[in-house]
Amino acid sequence: MTILNDSSSSRLNVKHFAEQAFLLSPVVVLVFLIFNIEDTKWILSRLIPVVCLYALVFHRHAFLANIKNKKALPLFIASAIAFVFYSASHLLRDDNFGFARTLITSLAYLLFIPWDKIDKRGIQCILVAGSMFTGLNALFEYFYIGVPRVGIAINPIPYASSCAVFSLSSLLVYISTDSKKLKALSALGFLLALTALILTDVRGVILFFPVLVVTLVLRLKLSGKLKSLKTLLLPSLLVIAGTFVLFGGHIGDKFEETKREVARISSGKYDTSIGVRLDLWQRSSGFVDGNMLVGIGDKQLLADIREIPNRRSSVLAHLHNQYIDSFVRYGAIGLIILVAWLFSIRLFANRAGVTRETLVLNDCILLVILIAGLSDVPFHHTHMVYLFSMLTGVLLLTDKREGLEAEG
Repeated sequence: MTILNDSSSSRLNVKHFAEQAFLLSPVVVLVFLIFNIEDTKWILSRLIPVVCLYALVFHRHAFLANIKNKKALPLFIASAIAFVFYSASHLLRDDNFGFARTLITSLAYLLFIPWDKIDKRGIQCILVAGSMFTGLNALFEYFYIGVPRVGIAINPIPYASSCAVFSLSSLLVYISTDSKKLKALSALGFLLALTALILTDVRGVILFFPVLVVTLVLRLKLSGKLKSLKTLLLPSLLVIAGTFVLFGGHIGDKFEETKREVARISSGKYDTSIGVRLDLWQRSSGFVDGNMLVGIGDKQLLADIREIPNRRSSVLAHLHNQYIDSFVRYGAIGLIILVAWLFSIRLFANRAGVTRETLVLNDCILLVILIAGLSDVPFHHTHMVYLFSMLTGVLLLTDKREGLEAEG
């Protein structure tokens, strides 16, 4: 009888693990594939409907349970409003549908999966393993393929943002877990994803990353798990400094390049990376004149950009600033909706009882996006829409009163 019971229990454990792996497979694809392997984003748009259909058949209760989740409800509402607005923009003037389509796909995944049955440890393991894979992939691209800036599957700039998010995720897992094995793996994930970040040569995110690390550690208020500030903050900063020294040649070259670009701009030449951005930003106010409420749309913006005399500016598809670009394309209404969507993960978070570790990590993800948006258009790449909406949503929906105490 004992043998039969053990066998039955073993089968149940295998079934439970298999189901969890299947339900979390879109998160695995998000973290492992779409930023590291070329032409894999399509997998998510096909895999998510299959997983949602399974959840709808076998876990019918999940939708109602999720929609009542106060922690994620602001994100759901803001996502729905954004979907309606950007879909209307697509229908009325044929604007790109990528953002809205990706958003509704992510929203469906968040709404239909039975998150109350998902083990949060599984999410942590995926993030840590994905961080390691990202770092190894970057090293492969740099040393074996020989690319000067890693991130060939998407673009070095959004790739840098994903590296920062994965590295910070591993750091938080290191702080919050009691498992020695997971601590060791998360420390390695933090270091490898940080290495990938530096190999992107993306100035803004790299320079801001130490601030994010300090913010994350201090916001956790040491949580009782750390005896003193020195036990984590100083080693983290030393690791960052060591990595910067190890790959200091790239950073030094970038610094010299920045000096040369500033010198050319001072002499009136806007044919450099920084110069092109300044050129686009200065001209953007003329593009939107008279259409400040709903913007001019994709086609008109592209036509206006093509008329810019600066050849390096005229071949681009966006304005290299998320906020300016959104304002010109979709007007004040579109920009407000986008910003509200971003900050929805923070809305009523304290009142809803979001635990500190989830709150802090989501805040760091938000900061990465906000900083990246100053010199790029992260959501021009729908990879970033998946990353922000799915990852922050999953963290909120799997948030429980275990680990670090709630933000007070």
